[in-house]
Amino acid sequence: MPAMTTPPFAKSRWTLFYNPNAILVIVSAAHAVNHAYSTLMPLIYPLVVAEFHLSYSQIGLMVGVASVASGLLQMSFSYLSRLVPRRVLLGGGQVVMALSAAATGWASNFNLFFLGNLTARIGGSPQHPVGNSILSDHFEAKRRGFALSAHVSGGNVGTVAVPLIGTFLIANYSWHAALFVFAGIAALIGLALIFLTDETQSQSGNAPVHTRGSVRDIRTILADRNVQFIFLASTIAAGGRGLGVLITY
Repeated sequence: MPAMTTPPFAKSRWTLFYNPNAILVIVSAAHAVNHAYSTLMPLIYPLVVAEFHLSYSQIGLMVGVASVASGLLQMSFSYLSRLVPRRVLLGGGQVVMALSAAATGWASNFNLFFLGNLTARIGGSPQHPVGNSILSDHFEAKRRGFALSAHVSGGNVGTVAVPLIGTFLIANYSWHAALFVFAGIAALIGLALIFLTDETQSQSGNAPVHTRGSVRDIRTILADRNVQFIFLASTIAAGGRGLGVLITY
């Protein structure tokens, strides 16, 4: 058996979210914010195109670069979670998203808007790998499917709510104001994850962290034929389904 350790400072001094259901709520809320950003931006793009005199190619390039960067970075969190508490990875990403969204709201040209959007998407990249990892540790096998499904549903809540709330803010105030409101909500959830969440308590005691190399872990996992089929099916199903590309189109 590989040695297991718990990253330093995995538990916050001011722990509030330690019950599995409470952790599920805050992690799902973070997922809702993540999807909210992906849904809010396409509402803003037409106004930015007119304001900054952009072409569809420029918007497409921005969305594509941000999606690729966010997707590729997700592979790094298996290793980073060995060094940094997952609540800090997930909550810190939310704070980065919040600050970047606020900076995007202040953008006076396309270059700054591009940079802010890219950084915000990078800040949201820990959500799926880290959020699912935290929930998997806090829920026993018979309830794990429920927890992961609720996590997905939390993201869908953000997708559904933003067209109503975001449109109201944009129409009555401005797209800048909509981003500032979003940034405030994202920052609060991110700080709650960092300072109020305990990730050390799991159904088997402390949340284990393998000390082996990530490459070796990946090889071990992919050697399982069931995992190979699930991975292939999910990859095919995900093709062309990304919120950033689909909603922008």
